[in-house]
Amino acid sequence: MKKLLFVLVMVLGIQMSRAECTSSGMAFFPQQKHISPITLFIIQGFSQNQETIESFKNRGVFLQAPDGSTVALTVVNIFKGQMFETQALFKPATTLQPNTKYILQYANMTQNEERELLQWNPDTKKKEPVYWITDRIETSLPNISPKITYSSSSVEYYGCGPAATVIFSISNPPAAPGSWYKTEVVDLDTNTSTTFYLAADKNQIIVGHGMCSGAFTFSKNGNYKVRFTPTTASGVAGKTTGWIAFKSPYAGKKGF
Repeated sequence: MKKLLFVLVMVLGIQMSRAECTSSGMAFFPQQKHISPITLFIIQGFSQNQETIESFKNRGVFLQAPDGSTVALTVVNIFKGQMFETQALFKPATTLQPNTKYILQYANMTQNEERELLQWNPDTKKKEPVYWITDRIETSLPNISPKITYSSSSVEYYGCGPAATVIFSISNPPAAPGSWYKTEVVDLDTNTSTTFYLAADKNQIIVGHGMCSGAFTFSKNGNYKVRFTPTTASGVAGKTTGWIAFKSPYAGKKGF
């Protein structure tokens, strides 16, 4: 009986993990609510929501002000990650009005998309539309020569599969809030490259994937190089780093 219960628990656990991995999800950047009137925007889709991101190639995305006026968001580029993750980079077609609250909207939204554009606000303890409030124009440059170095790598196995990451440390992060890093990874064995914008986490850039999705994947014994370009949310780019070589986080690890 105990063995039967153990098997049932394991099966249910695996099924729940698989369900989590097949679910959809959206993320919206900048994460901070107060932005510059010339801010860039990123909309990121996971799993099934990658189709939503791809649809923006031929579909309107805009910001709506309280008076009903709108500003179109123009697609700058769409970056496809290597594991069920895609992001679209946008810029406003015209400069946003200062001191204005803008709500994100799509053309011809489905009911699911309307729900996805409502996010939980821990301060008000309720769901609210995805919005930003314009502030002053950010003109400061990110650090001209960001110091980014290899720190460590990690592989952890979960129900859906392994999470594999390589961590790079930033010793002098940009002072501008909401800075991103254009991250370019080249697989030296296949000579293929992948580009994705990543946000720093506590002065670290985490390159790789979780158990269900991620921008970058690695082969068992692969060799890679990466470089980073710090970019403010206003689209001001700093100096690109030199290439940093690294090995797959799976290299030398047993069981993978």
